[in-house]
Amino acid sequence: MKEKPMQMGRFLILALLIVFLSSCGTMVMVEKAPQKGLVAPDAKRVLIFPFPSYEPMKPESWLALNVNLFENLAESFYARGFDPLPFESVLSILQEEDILVMRTPRTQVHSSLRLVLEEPDWSPLMKEEIAHIINRQNKVSVRLDWHKWSAFSEEKLLEIAEEKGVDFLVCGRISRYRLRPEETFNPFQIGFLTFLTRVPARFLYGAPQEGYDLWQQVGMGALWGGLFGADAQDPFEPPVYRPSAEGHPLFSSTMKKVRGDSHYETGNTIVWGLVGAGLGYLAAHGGNAPEAALALSLTVYDVKAGHKVWVGRVKLKVVPESVFAPHRQDKLFERALEEAVAQLMTRFWQDYESPHLASIMP
Repeated sequence: MKEKPMQMGRFLILALLIVFLSSCGTMVMVEKAPQKGLVAPDAKRVLIFPFPSYEPMKPESWLALNVNLFENLAESFYARGFDPLPFESVLSILQEEDILVMRTPRTQVHSSLRLVLEEPDWSPLMKEEIAHIINRQNKVSVRLDWHKWSAFSEEKLLEIAEEKGVDFLVCGRISRYRLRPEETFNPFQIGFLTFLTRVPARFLYGAPQEGYDLWQQVGMGALWGGLFGADAQDPFEPPVYRPSAEGHPLFSSTMKKVRGDSHYETGNTIVWGLVGAGLGYLAAHGGNAPEAALALSLTVYDVKAGHKVWVGRVKLKVVPESVFAPHRQDKLFERALEEAVAQLMTRFWQDYESPHLASIMP
């Protein structure tokens, strides 16, 4: 009889060892599989010009946004057998026109600061600050001259495209690129706690003014807590009475309170109202579904013909489907760019293959 527990214990230990040893490797997650990339020698060449943004953003953020935008557009052209110019070649155009200035790290300053880090006389706090300075200076700084960019005319763009020997010129603009909270009452997007405070507050008070949404949800939380506490028996218990042993039972039937509180309903209402107000405060500071709003315009020029052949515009927003979906800003805008470019290019290829567009192209 004692051998069976021993065998079970050995089996469990062996199973745990197998699980731990089998999970010591790495896991590869492919977010995007390679697409068709064959380019024929006589493929039509495309110049995808960077898109100016009319939303305030840092030049480094604008550069990263255009890299992502270029990759999505270039992938669509590659899939159709076109040959887009590399993004670095396009950036060189802006650098030649003195619109884009990229400063490289200063190696002389880095070498002197690294010597300071090697000296033992400096304190660890000072060395940490110097290391932060080196990391900041290692980043490539970007400067954009929007005044020179706005001076670019359609003729200038076509002239640059003709110098590069391309067949098509693709340019556009980003007129909206912002992250804002979505006005939604879906409990799967904002959470059930926020739903229980925000929806009744909207019914009672209407659309809140700026700064008053917090107090409205705190009030609704206190109301829910007070209603629950009116029938609760915790933390204050209802009084319990028992017959008193004092006096003769035939002449007096006095009752004596052995535990509980006579005003338990009031106490529980106050306590649970405060708890509900605290939960309402937390609900007001959470439960916001971010909304990535994007508006993108696209124009395609036939360089040989010297005029535009297609214009398109798309406006969309991306929101998480539920509270468990990714809420990161970069993920939402990455998905918004992919969807915006997919819709624009799908319509462009439909029109490109239509007889009407073929009649106006040489």
